[in-house]
Amino acid sequence: MRDAVAELNWVNGVSVRLLDHFSAEMINRGVALKQEFRDAFPGETDDDLKQIRQKFLGKAFERRQELLMRYVLGQGQKPEWMTRASMKEFMGLSLDSEGMRLRTLYIFAWRRLHPAWGEENLAFVALNGDPLDPNQLSSYLRKVAGVRRNAEFNGLICRSLLAERTAELRAARRGENDTSHEGKASLGIP
Repeated sequence: MRDAVAELNWVNGVSVRLLDHFSAEMINRGVALKQEFRDAFPGETDDDLKQIRQKFLGKAFERRQELLMRYVLGQGQKPEWMTRASMKEFMGLSLDSEGMRLRTLYIFAWRRLHPAWGEENLAFVALNGDPLDPNQLSSYLRKVAGVRRNAEFNGLICRSLLAERTAELRAARRGENDTSHEGKASLGIP
């Protein structure tokens, strides 16, 4: 976040502080010192974060793939077509705006996972690049739907924590206009 915001030409400085996290102090120190993960959390990793990034990219790939495949199947495509269509064939498929949005998100992850692949490669493959079996497509979609549900659940938790934190901050701001400091003290606000 810090690096992305700092790249904006109108930004003079960036300070990022993580709240409500069990490792907030260590993370905040590492961010302030511009440390790599391995430096901020010694002993937690023996190298860079390539493996973790690949894992999250794989989860994004499966989430996007599941949503797109269900959408395309809902538009009348058959499982047999989906498991044999090349990326070129898939790119030629006429889609409405929702379908194009889903396809764009999926292709981004597909290309990041398989940078050497081209239009002749299969559009829909398993995470490891293996072809999908049309007879097993339903069970495959159930499996990758679990990845999507897990991510959605984690997102719900994060949004709930943010909403709670935002409500606390709003209450604290309302208390600033009050002559009483009771509300501020309970939130640790000086």
